Amino acid sequence: MDGASPVPIHSADGALAGGQSLKIVSTLKTVARNSLAGVAYATGLSKALRRRSQDSLVVLCYHRVLPEREREAYPMRDLVVTPSMLDAHLDYCCEHYECLPLQEAMAALQSRRANAKPLLTVTFDDGYWDNHEYARPILNGHGVRGTFFVIASLVGSSSAPWYDRLARAVKSLQKSSRQGEWSSDGDDVARQWLRGRCGSQVHQSLSSIMNDAKLLDGGRRQEVVTLACRLAYLEDAASDSQDRIVDRDELAKLADEGHEIGSHTRSHPILTQSTPSELADELAGSKNDLESILARKIVSCCYPNGDHNHTVIEATREAGYKYAVTTASGLNEKTVDPLRLRRISIAQDRLTCLGGGCSRSLLALELSGSAEKILLRRSRGGRA
Repeated sequence: MDGASPVPIHSADGALAGGQSLKIVSTLKTVARNSLAGVAYATGLSKALRRRSQDSLVVLCYHRVLPEREREAYPMRDLVVTPSMLDAHLDYCCEHYECLPLQEAMAALQSRRANAKPLLTVTFDDGYWDNHEYARPILNGHGVRGTFFVIASLVGSSSAPWYDRLARAVKSLQKSSRQGEWSSDGDDVARQWLRGRCGSQVHQSLSSIMNDAKLLDGGRRQEVVTLACRLAYLEDAASDSQDRIVDRDELAKLADEGHEIGSHTRSHPILTQSTPSELADELAGSKNDLESILARKIVSCCYPNGDHNHTVIEATREAGYKYAVTTASGLNEKTVDPLRLRRISIAQDRLTCLGGGCSRSLLALELSGSAEKILLRRSRGGRA
């Protein structure tokens, strides 16, 4: 069997107990995070850390913005913030930072004035329809112009990105009463891969399965996604519409209102797995696609999954991009390589107080770039 060693599925009572244990652990973590962040805020450490970032650029990374009900239903809820939470985040950002789109922020970074507010850029990956529907009016209400990295080939399509299709299919298959029908039938590589990760005799987390999928080559990954969707009865276009990317009119409206549009490649592959011709198509091709739609220059891009190497960097430069963002965590100083910009990934649950609202002390610590050290958190970021 391909994949992790089988782990028996828990009984209903065991699953319930496990769920209660997870809630207790989650609550304890929230208490601990807020206690440490509260001390940092009350003692002035957070303010001192923000002053230390005076000559740096903070780049925030968001993905989706959905109401709570839709957020709960989304398989990868860590990638979603609610409109009210985004509004609270921007309240804090506007109070303490000068918020600019990436291109303008990078230009300002080279000519910082004494005693000016630190610089901050709000970015959104993928270009989902909800960025236009929910994020855009909130940004506009705060007078903040963001940067949206869009998957070019999916603009105006009803199809969802491959990872959304796979995540929804896997969640459905893990809950399916039909598991015995598909997990034991057939012996092709894609079916073996799925059976080894979400079959009836294994219990592997969705995040682990998605990380494994990113390691597959593009052709094999597509086979897995296609089979998973077929087995989960998620082949119809209607099931993709909830995860669709913006259409041309929505994209143009974002740009016309002053938001920066950047490329997130054509099809969101792992670029470090791509051939030179594939790199040119994904990077230069997506740039040309977006420039054709918007009739304006595209100068920034975002590496899918944050993965990059020297070959990818050179292909990005040759494609004509001036700036590129990774998922490596941290702040950007004046000497930063503009094609290796760091970002701070925003996860809603990690920044809430016990009541469920926005914790300004945790947000302050997160934006200082020191949260991982102070909270003893594992570093995040794509493979470089």
